[in-house]
Amino acid sequence: MRILFILLAAISINAVAADKTPSTSQDQATQAPQCYNGDDGKFYKVGEKATISGVALVCEATADKRNATWMNAKHAE
Repeated sequence: MRILFILLAAISINAVAADKTPSTSQDQATQAPQCYNGDDGKFYKVGEKATISGVALVCEATADKRNATWMNAKHAE
């Protein structure tokens, strides 16, 4: 009787563990680059503008297009 209980417990634990799908590196690679703004506490997409500590910045992609960084916003003339 104990063996049956242990077997059922092992099967249920295995079934619960199989339901959780881990994040793959391919899922992370398909995400678009973003910039984090600590003042707002949120992420911005490439091309969006924000003001951080009183400085106007724009989120721009790096040369390899895999990451993004804040750059000075260009003044409109």
